[in-house]
Amino acid sequence: MIAILTDRMNYTDGDMVLAFRRPFILVLTCLFVGAMYHEASAQQIPCPVTVNPTNVPDGSFNAINCAITATGGLVPGGTFTNQAGATLDVNGGFISLGSVGSSIDNAGTIEVSSTIGITGPMFGRYTQTIGSTKVDTMLQAFEIDFQGGTLTGTGTLEPTGGPLTNTGATMSPGASAGTLSITGDYMQGPGGTYAAEIAGLMPGAEHDVLAVAGTATLAGHLSITFINVPAVGQSFTILSAASIVGQFDEVTISGLPAGVLVNVIHSPISVIVKIVQPEPGNCVSDGNVLDVDLGALPNCAVSIRPQTINVVCQTANNIDLGNPGATVNCFFPFFGMVTDVNVGLGIVDMDESTLSWIDNLKVSLGHYGTDVTLYDGAGDTDDSAMNATFDDAGAAPPPTVGSVIGTFKPFGPGTLADFNGAEAFGYWPLNIVDGTSSGDGTDLTSYNIEITFETTGTEVAGPTADDIDTNPATVVANNVSETGIITDLVVFLDIGTSYIEELTIDLSHNGTTVRLYDGDDDGLQNTVINALFSDDAMGPPPISASAIGNFKPFGPGTLSDFDGMELAGLWELTVFDGTLPNDGTDLIEWTMYAATASECVVGGQTDLLDYDTFQGCISGPAGGLPNGACQCADFDNDNDIDLVDVGELQRTFSGS
Repeated sequence: MIAILTDRMNYTDGDMVLAFRRPFILVLTCLFVGAMYHEASAQQIPCPVTVNPTNVPDGSFNAINCAITATGGLVPGGTFTNQAGATLDVNGGFISLGSVGSSIDNAGTIEVSSTIGITGPMFGRYTQTIGSTKVDTMLQAFEIDFQGGTLTGTGTLEPTGGPLTNTGATMSPGASAGTLSITGDYMQGPGGTYAAEIAGLMPGAEHDVLAVAGTATLAGHLSITFINVPAVGQSFTILSAASIVGQFDEVTISGLPAGVLVNVIHSPISVIVKIVQPEPGNCVSDGNVLDVDLGALPNCAVSIRPQTINVVCQTANNIDLGNPGATVNCFFPFFGMVTDVNVGLGIVDMDESTLSWIDNLKVSLGHYGTDVTLYDGAGDTDDSAMNATFDDAGAAPPPTVGSVIGTFKPFGPGTLADFNGAEAFGYWPLNIVDGTSSGDGTDLTSYNIEITFETTGTEVAGPTADDIDTNPATVVANNVSETGIITDLVVFLDIGTSYIEELTIDLSHNGTTVRLYDGDDDGLQNTVINALFSDDAMGPPPISASAIGNFKPFGPGTLSDFDGMELAGLWELTVFDGTLPNDGTDLIEWTMYAATASECVVGGQTDLLDYDTFQGCISGPAGGLPNGACQCADFDNDNDIDLVDVGELQRTFSGS
């Protein structure tokens, strides 16, 4: 039977159900003021249904237990309700939430695989209570709220009216491994879950990545599933963001054998999963710690030196700007001395699938005042792109005309070896300048930095505090129990406020005070501090803008003023607002990273002489220090020298 309805049907109240006794072909041009229902049964409209195109400017479009394919467009003016058991496949067409009040409420299955996908930049709301959403292209709405169910795919979600919220759903990029991108902010509540799979080192292809262009506010659950067993020392960046607030409340790990330990690190702009060595045991299994155990120590200690960590950094659109260009920051969250650096870059015009003129670009990498030029183009060749690794071991520098694909030495001036000996921890800004034809749509599609470093130092997290912009000043105290003689100190501060330029911030310990920041009240709103303070940085922080990156302390004083002091004891961060106090400034994070002298023999390095001295201090679990000279071997300050202290000694071992 073929049924063709060519006349207009006006149905303005209640619901309309079309029922036929035999199979049919139905062609409708519809204007609905009420609701349109698709119900799957033998006597009613059979599934699947193809929408091609259907406009619903009023009322709602309600899919009940039916498969709908939008091949020519679906423009709901009211609410599209995809109920439990229903499937909507946006394949070849689109859904537009282009009018006030438009919304999609999903409790079934929605798959977005067409080029346009779901759009609604100015209006519209996308809400999921149960069910699933798979986005392989674009889902755009003024509000995007996942209250339950699952979100998967390798596409892009674009919330235009605020953060994408996950209050009770499970977000899992890819179908297996993949990258799911959010163009704005992401907020995960206590009931939300981020489920990441890890099979290998390659981001997006072998392990999941959630890439957030804005701020990621984290809470709730992180679930990590390992498909393969990784090696000790390997790390995986599973989340990147312009900034991160908070951290996951609960972490569960599956897929690893007993004895393999995982460290989840929340840096200011990424979440990194690192495989670490188990705590040391008795290396000869005889119940005693003797010479033979010390000799076997390098094979069973807490940490392996040197370590190589690959961190996936932020990407960015429209980076081809004139001087001073675009800067993309990458934060390396591990403390140690750099011995080797490699950089991976992908630069392309995503709108055209190729960059028109990378030969106009100059790309440089900076860290603590050292700057190395990776690439410096010199021509105007069409259809060129970059997919390159920069390594001092490369055969030659990159070509200056045409595409740059492969492994190359840095163009220069400078080599990546110029970073050797520097502190690895901190920001590694990538600066990109377009010297000829700026603003033609160049995108940084990938940026990763691989650093080999020798583990050093102690990380000390201080307490956070709300409303620290006061007059008289607010003092935030941290009683540090970790011990060691300070040889180098860096301080990370994350402070959110409306007017940071009004603040002065001092760090004090053992009667010494160093001014980290001193603002100039210029009335600029929405400014923040997300900065690492180090004596090795190029200059002090700006006084009339946000301070994001690496900076010297403002002064008076430098962080080297603390060198030679015992790390343990009272540290105080003093914040004073001299202009407009109590406008809601919060101390989000305060962390100190201290390199300390931990050897028991003076000589500038921890070597076999120190092992000899250390051996005479071992007291085992019974406790007690054999003599006063053994105090320096008591790393955990528990008044006995045991396997924990042995492991700490190995962390600083540098040779014979």
